[in-house]
Amino acid sequence: MLPVSTAAASICLAVIVAAWIAGGRYPHKLRRCVDHPIRLAALVLFAWLAVSLAWSETLGPDQAKYLRKYADLPLIAVFSWFLVGRSTRERALLAFACAMLLTLALSFSAAAGVLPSFDWLQAEPGNAVVFKRHITHGLLMSFAALLFALYAIEARRTLVRVAWATASALASINVVFMVQGRTGYVVFAVFILLVFATRYGWRGLSVAGVLVLAGAVSVHQLSPKMRQRVDLAVSEYRGWDRTKATADSNSIGRRLEFFAGSTALVAQRPLLGYGLGGFPAAYAKSVEGSARVATVNPHNEYLLLAVQGGLPAVALFLWLLARISIYARALASVRERLLARALALWMAVGCLVNALLIDHTESLMFGLFAGLLFAGFPKRLAPAIGADETRSQVASALVADAEPCAPKLARLSVVIIARDEAARIGRCLDSVRWANEVVVLDGGSTDATVALARERRARVEIATDWPGFGMQKNRALALASGEWILSLDADEWVEEPLAVAIRRVIAEPAGPSVWRMPRRSRYCGQVMRHSGWSPDYVTRLWRRGAARFSDDLVHERVLIDSERVTGSHAPATLRTPLDHETVTRFEQVIDKMNRYSTDGAQMMHARGVRGSVAKALGHGLWTFVRTYVLRLGFLDGRFGLLLAISNAEGSYYRYLKLMLRGSTTR
Repeated sequence: MLPVSTAAASICLAVIVAAWIAGGRYPHKLRRCVDHPIRLAALVLFAWLAVSLAWSETLGPDQAKYLRKYADLPLIAVFSWFLVGRSTRERALLAFACAMLLTLALSFSAAAGVLPSFDWLQAEPGNAVVFKRHITHGLLMSFAALLFALYAIEARRTLVRVAWATASALASINVVFMVQGRTGYVVFAVFILLVFATRYGWRGLSVAGVLVLAGAVSVHQLSPKMRQRVDLAVSEYRGWDRTKATADSNSIGRRLEFFAGSTALVAQRPLLGYGLGGFPAAYAKSVEGSARVATVNPHNEYLLLAVQGGLPAVALFLWLLARISIYARALASVRERLLARALALWMAVGCLVNALLIDHTESLMFGLFAGLLFAGFPKRLAPAIGADETRSQVASALVADAEPCAPKLARLSVVIIARDEAARIGRCLDSVRWANEVVVLDGGSTDATVALARERRARVEIATDWPGFGMQKNRALALASGEWILSLDADEWVEEPLAVAIRRVIAEPAGPSVWRMPRRSRYCGQVMRHSGWSPDYVTRLWRRGAARFSDDLVHERVLIDSERVTGSHAPATLRTPLDHETVTRFEQVIDKMNRYSTDGAQMMHARGVRGSVAKALGHGLWTFVRTYVLRLGFLDGRFGLLLAISNAEGSYYRYLKLMLRGSTTR
């Protein structure tokens, strides 16, 4: 109902909220909100805005109106409560797609002049909107174009794939050529960049940037309507004078005037603002006695939040969007991960020129999709199982990954490569005693690694000619005989909740062929929550033959055989973490840094890369900034600083060793 009828959507919303309230279990619902990164961020933002009522000059209709507007933020928790089941989420997503298909069909009919005149029809010459105004229509249709494209990629039947691809193409045409909303153009272009960046990385982003720029120039030259819209925008911008009142006909100039006035209000009260609902009165007072027009909406959500709740409100809003983008990596499918990132960008970009959180349709869509996409997101996990916490309690908390298994399981082989791992391999092997087969490929240990493995009835093979991590792991894969492979390192172990989840996966014959899982890593004894180590997803479980390792000497990757997998070519996601203790003493950090920098330099030298002192310094500095600042390593305390320094040193030494390798071969 959301894209079609505001009234019908409001009625459905009232029913949903009433059902949520009537359902009781409020302590449990509160815990689910606190334990969920997206719900918590939305509730904190709403709470701050509500608290800002305390310093509003009055408590009147404006305050009540804005409180109702921002009440869509807590609805994220309400929607996610009812959308926990995967099938329910799929039906909700498909319902939105069907509503947008109806909107698309009516939009083309309106453009063709074959749609009868109705009171609810918003269409006008040159602007083929239907149920919503052009800004909202463009935003919704750009999101629908992406959704249709993802459905096309996932479709197995050719006819279905062609149908969804056609719908995506028509939706793209609708946004770019048939609707006047310039915000839709920008969001559509951002989605193209997102898809290319997700699929091809930075190179894809660069290519997409060139394609978007070339497409924009081509459309401007070939489409008179588009050229007229762009030329009008340029003319309005040039016609704006900050020293004079802007004419009503100058849309962009009027927005710039609102931006300038709102920015001045923020500068006067940057920390707390004027309180929730305080914008209309504050802005009216600022333009009093001048020819400028008062407004209740600066057409920029960031400025609106800053005027009402100060810069903390803006920071909390950005925190919410950042969490959506970051935790998107934990979602189960490529479609969900891409849609979650697209939702964050959709809101972030749209709010630059609109106040979307107080626009009913846009804010409700944001709440609906944030709740829908993250409804199955896992609870926060404790860093370890304490003495007073049983494994069964932890397993029962992980409902999504701890469903009962079928009685008959496929054979599972656990493969491990090791060398001088006597101090750690015992814990690893003890944690997988339930597996049908455990294969340990030893690289020539001089300690008790082999004896400890054989004591635990593992099958031990020895290969002392070290070819690198990737090739050694592929050797271990070749030794396994099970239908499923679980690849572990000697410093990793499987707790009972993850074991339950793995058994459930291999008991399902028609499920995905390749699975990844979050890894909970410790550095010198401390669980690292940031620094690029969390969330850290590793692909470790797959059907025999569905994947293998790259031949890299170090930092090997999992390569999926797309012809031998069931379902999506991207790995599915388990929610339960694999535990990892990379180093326990700083001496191991130094030793590991030395070995990895040597292997990394060898790999780069083989690819023809050259090193230099400048490169060593530059890459070392960048690695520190990326780990400690961009990846929030400072939140990990002193261990975050130690990790950032050791990472930087590893990068620095890798390029120095690469430089020295190059000088010795000349």
